[in-house]
Amino acid sequence: MTGRLVFKPVTDARLHALLASILNQIQGRDDLRIIRPVPNTDGNWSAGGWCAWEYLEGETDGSRWRDALVVSDLFHAAVAGVAHDPVVPGQHPWAMADRFAWGETGIEVPRSLRDGIERLCAIRRPVDLPIQLIHGDLGGNILYHPALPPAVIDISPYWRPKPYADAIAVVDAIAWAGADLSALDAIGPDAEQADLTEPMAALTVPSAEVIQVDGPRQRIRFRQDQTTAAEVLASVVAQATLRDLAVEEPSIEDVIRHMYEGRANQ
Repeated sequence: MTGRLVFKPVTDARLHALLASILNQIQGRDDLRIIRPVPNTDGNWSAGGWCAWEYLEGETDGSRWRDALVVSDLFHAAVAGVAHDPVVPGQHPWAMADRFAWGETGIEVPRSLRDGIERLCAIRRPVDLPIQLIHGDLGGNILYHPALPPAVIDISPYWRPKPYADAIAVVDAIAWAGADLSALDAIGPDAEQADLTEPMAALTVPSAEVIQVDGPRQRIRFRQDQTTAAEVLASVVAQATLRDLAVEEPSIEDVIRHMYEGRANQ
């Protein structure tokens, strides 16, 4: 760090140039600070294998996972309109692991990890959610300050559904910051599929979001720490005649919980 700038090495010039261009165009917000790139004297985003970012005040706190989920909502709303670009996420090891997690490529898994990885892969299934630019390492890259809004730094860009970023933040808090396993409840069952008797505009559901409308079928996403399936149902039936309702309950949270509990008992 020099003065009010932070210098970092550039490992992927194309990816850095794209990310810098995106972040430079994001509108400022009163409730969130987002790190900005600083161009060199030639107007480029890097030189000689190095890049510069503005210095932001604050301290990280990986245990504040609930606050991280709020910051996630703000940040991902700010970048939701960014157009897809195949340059993201790059070819680094974390990008390769991401593609493996989504079943898009294979990798050699160390023997010591194979049992847990195979159990997770066995319950992997297609995800029908909109993708956008996300921060894939959010939990440890938020700066908190008593007099300033939280700041998002060191963006790790991926094109994935926004809840994926939330899940990473919560699991990182458990793995590295001592968060209790109950934190998984915040990313547990979070979707209802409502089949109405006739097509209609997207419903208005407090503390929830209609993420897909397909004729008489509406898919509603919510977070367990903000509302309940029963409250969502009550709001739906107050606005429309319901023919059927299905609550999706992913089992991956239970698998992760079991894995961590098993490790703790060893």
